[in-house]
Amino acid sequence: MRRIGHLFLSVLFVLPLATNAQAVDISVRVLQAFSPQAKLSVFNGNGFTPVDSSLQLSQGYYKFSLSKGYPKGIYRVEVGKNIKFNIVVSNEPVIDVSTVVFAPEDSLKSTQSVENNLYWRYQKKKKIHSQQSWLIASLMDYYSDTSTFRNELREELSRIDISLHSYAEQLIATSPNLLASQLVRLEQKPVIESNREYKPNELITLWWSKINLHNPVITHSPALPERVWQYMDHFFNDDLDKEQQDIEFTRGVHTLLSLPMSLDVKSNLRDILVDGFANSDYHDVYEYLVYTSFGELEPLEESKPIQTSEKKVRARVGDKAYDFTIVPLDGEFTKLSAVDADYKLVLFWSSWCPHCIDEMPQIIEVYNKYKDKGFEVVGVSLDDDANAWEHYVRNLNLDWINVRIPYTEDELVYSIYDVHETPRMFLLSRDLEIISRPSTTRQLEAKLRRQLRP
Repeated sequence: MRRIGHLFLSVLFVLPLATNAQAVDISVRVLQAFSPQAKLSVFNGNGFTPVDSSLQLSQGYYKFSLSKGYPKGIYRVEVGKNIKFNIVVSNEPVIDVSTVVFAPEDSLKSTQSVENNLYWRYQKKKKIHSQQSWLIASLMDYYSDTSTFRNELREELSRIDISLHSYAEQLIATSPNLLASQLVRLEQKPVIESNREYKPNELITLWWSKINLHNPVITHSPALPERVWQYMDHFFNDDLDKEQQDIEFTRGVHTLLSLPMSLDVKSNLRDILVDGFANSDYHDVYEYLVYTSFGELEPLEESKPIQTSEKKVRARVGDKAYDFTIVPLDGEFTKLSAVDADYKLVLFWSSWCPHCIDEMPQIIEVYNKYKDKGFEVVGVSLDDDANAWEHYVRNLNLDWINVRIPYTEDELVYSIYDVHETPRMFLLSRDLEIISRPSTTRQLEAKLRRQLRP
């Protein structure tokens, strides 16, 4: 139905059946639109990949053609730079879509597609839920953990989570065999009790028991990687040291990839995890993913590479740390091994690193708490500017051992300690054995708490 003064987007989809893969013709009509081009993309596991594009055939009219064999799942239509929305491609032979140009995602409608009407109804409810959650969480930041009003807000947050969950279940119950129902189930967040500690098997039940992991179609939804990381978040614990956290993350990975599932889904789940942990400081988890076989899924690499360079990285727990020369800001030069402390933290940082500046007050607090118990910090700055470094050290009253080694790619200290980001920390024993590689100050303190009594 056309209404004067409003712009509508009309899309006609003729989609392939799962077993009778036929060509897909997609027509897009936007009243009064002037965009010269429209695009169609499919979610491929890591992001949306363009599959076709169309120039404007007449004002507001575009047409796509897909050959046989394109997968079911989530596709994205983009008209120009400002109009984009997701659709469900399933077994429906004809899908018509209309929307208002200035609010495309909020106004999506279809006269024929049961799949997309169900999916869009959930998306609208989910968007409202997201806005409400953000407002409540913002309010909670203004109140202490023990505040009565904060507890009331927490209860309200739980209530709207349950409301969204119930709404999704009701939608799914009306049409349980639709692909859209499977995708809605993949998107909805399970209700988690905040004050309860869940065992891995319980988390698996909550997050994966209702998901059809044998259906490769779920790999064509952006909800799958989101769900994976929401699941993994429950294995993070601020009270653990770095090595314990590695173990917990590895346990979460193992538990997930041990579930019965199709090989395609298992491969996609591993790819999601590998991509995430490759850019983290949890190298043990990354190596577990790369060098381990998971049932019929072969390892990505057969064996760990052997380093023969004299710049061999010696930065793993259990390794003997590189004993470099220290030329401190105050005091005589010495060797790292000569520092008289049972536990030595080598802290790589710089005055221009915002994360270092944010973390420094917490590190100072830990240092003051444990320095009389056999703990010392050797702060190694990457700064080029000696004046900026010295000003920061004096201004913050860093009374541990302060060293400046300007960063270069050829500097042996940074090569051996594998310093590719800051802050970077290594906790050493008196004889320079690496006993922990904390990613956060809380992980550092968790390790010290087990080694030393404050």
